Amino acid sequence: MGGVFKQLSGGTMCRLEINFFDRQRAWVGITAYISGIRELDIIRFFAMFLAKILFTLGKTNTANALLLNVYDYFCAMANYPLDDGSVARINVLDDNQRLVDSDEPPQRIFRSQFYGTNELDRDIDISLPLGEENYYAPAAVMFFLQYLLINLSDKGVQVMVSYMKHVLDYYLHIGDYGKLRAGYEADQYALNMLLTVDGGRDPDPNLM
Repeated sequence: MGGVFKQLSGGTMCRLEINFFDRQRAWVGITAYISGIRELDIIRFFAMFLAKILFTLGKTNTANALLLNVYDYFCAMANYPLDDGSVARINVLDDNQRLVDSDEPPQRIFRSQFYGTNELDRDIDISLPLGEENYYAPAAVMFFLQYLLINLSDKGVQVMVSYMKHVLDYYLHIGDYGKLRAGYEADQYALNMLLTVDGGRDPDPNLM
């Protein structure tokens, strides 16, 4: 699987670590610090991680390419469901990239923490390694996304596709990912669309 999800007690909602062993191999781990963490919170964590990466890269060709790449993958999952109507868990990594488990010392480590200020508001902090940011920062996003596509429930993947489509629509048509609060604004917009336009709050407490 090349990843791990474990749960501990504590204050911060959850913590992400992405270990790069080289340019092509990475391990992703998420540790939850509260009981009963919901899949939607993990999905929102990914969206805010993407927002921080886009903001850090700035209004560059690298950031634009990452945004459009992620958008294309979510459009493909939304537009081409499986025969039973479920979302296909596609591969979003390049041909030579793969999630791995390894005892090697990592060459680069991305760390991020996700926390809530109240029932709805969420925020993150992030620690990025220096050097080759134009490669490793977008790659970290895609490894995180692949980890979620492997580990979320079927319903979680479906909700992630709906939620992320709204986040990405916000960046492409309404907001500006170059703004410091873009991640927060996109999250609030997507939540509103998810909980109203897309049919309301899901009854599964592990998800919503």
